[in-house]
Amino acid sequence: MEPESLGPYRIEERASEDAATLTWRARREGELPVLVKVTRPGLTNRSGVARALQREAELLASLGHRGWPTLVELARDGGEPLVVVADAGGHRLSRVLERSGALPPPVAVAIALEIASALGALHRADLAHGALHVGLIELTAQGQVCLHDPLGASAFPSELADPAHMAPEQILGEPPTIRSDVFLLGVVLYAMLTGRGPFVGDGDGISQRIRHHAPTPPSREHPAVSRQLERLVLDCLAKRQHERPPDLATVASLLARELRRETSLPSDVLVSRALAEAGLAEGLPAPADADAARGTALRLPLGAPALVAVGLAAGLVLAVGLWWRGSDERAGDAASGPRGIVDEPGRVRVLVRPWAEVFVDGRSIDVTPMATPIEVKPGRHTVTLRHPSAPEETRTVELIAGQTVVVDVDMKLKATPPSSSSSTVPAATAQPGPSAAPWPAR
Repeated sequence: MEPESLGPYRIEERASEDAATLTWRARREGELPVLVKVTRPGLTNRSGVARALQREAELLASLGHRGWPTLVELARDGGEPLVVVADAGGHRLSRVLERSGALPPPVAVAIALEIASALGALHRADLAHGALHVGLIELTAQGQVCLHDPLGASAFPSELADPAHMAPEQILGEPPTIRSDVFLLGVVLYAMLTGRGPFVGDGDGISQRIRHHAPTPPSREHPAVSRQLERLVLDCLAKRQHERPPDLATVASLLARELRRETSLPSDVLVSRALAEAGLAEGLPAPADADAARGTALRLPLGAPALVAVGLAAGLVLAVGLWWRGSDERAGDAASGPRGIVDEPGRVRVLVRPWAEVFVDGRSIDVTPMATPIEVKPGRHTVTLRHPSAPEETRTVELIAGQTVVVDVDMKLKATPPSSSSSTVPAATAQPGPSAAPWPAR
C-alpha cells in the first residue's frame, strides 16, 4: 500500500525506484514539489541503506553542481532518513529512449557532455560513480540534464548491484575507477545513438557480454553517426581500462569538438528538442527552486478575499514597475544600460582547447567544455582560464543586458618530457594502478 505522507511531505506519486530505495514526488502544503528518497520497505539491511542516504545528502550538499539535484534537507519520518531534493520536473532518459528510439547525434552528444560535466564534479571529489545508466539521467523541457544517485556503486551492498550497469573490471570484483565511468558513459552514449544498449542479456549472460562481446559499431545502427564519434564511443567501451580515454575531461573535449562540427545550436536547445520529439515536453511542471522548496517561497493564503488582495497587490507592483521603466527611458540614461523590474543578465560562452578550469572575476565556475553560457551581470568582467600544463590565460569582456560574448581560446600547452605519463590529465582525476596507463593513439 502506498504511503500518504513521509515526514512533513504529502506523497503525490512514485517517481523512481531501485533495489534499495523508493523516490516519491511530494510537497509540503503551499510549496513547490520535491523528490523524497526513502529506504524500500522489507529490506534486511535497512541500517546500511539509511547510512548510505545520509552520505548521499552530505555529498549533494558539497557538490554544488548544476548536473546534480539541489539538496533541500535531510528529513526524518520516525527514525527513517529522507533525502529531499528539488524536483527538476523532467523525464528520465530511459523513457525518452523508449518513446524515440535513437536520438540525433548532436542531441546525444549534447546530453553526453552534460553527463561528463556532472561526473567530473564527482571525480574532482575523488569519487567514481560506477553505476551510471539511462534511468538515472533526467532531461527537462528547459534543457537541463540532471543525474541522480551520486554515490553510485558505493551506495548499497554489492548483492544489490546490477551487472548490467558495471564496467568489465567491476564484474571481476574490482572497485570502480574514473575509467569505469568512461566505460559507462560510452554505454549511455551508445544507447542514445542506436536506441539500444551495446550489450544485451540477463544475469550471467549480460556479464559475459560486457566482459567479452565487441559491440556492433553504432554507425551500422544509425548511419548519421560520424566516424570520429563512433571511434570515441568504441574507445570508451574498450574492455581493458588502459585502452579507454584517461578521463572524462578528454572525452568531453572530443565530444565538444564533435558538437561544434555538427551544429551551432546551444546544448539546452538540443536537450529540449529531444523531449519535444519524444512527445514529452508538454505538461511538465516548472523546475522547483531550491529556496522555495525549503519554505522561503511565498505561501498564498486561501479564500476569495485573499485572492482579490493578492491580485490588487500584483497589479500595483506591475503599475509601479511600468512607471519606473518609463521614467528611466525618459531620463535617457543609456550608460547604465536597460533597467526595469529585473535586469536581464549578460552571457559569456567559453570555448577552450583542449580544456581549462574557468574563473569569472576570481570565482571558480566549472571545467570546460561547458554546454551553457555563464550568466553575469551587465558590465565588465575578467575571465581566467587555467590548465595544469599551460600558462594562465585572461580575457576581459564587457557586456550589456541580454548580450552574449564568446571567449574562444587555444591553451598554449607546454612540451611534455617523453618519460612523463600524461600531463594533460587534471591531478584530481589521476588514478593509480592499471587505469593510469596512457591512452594509445589510433
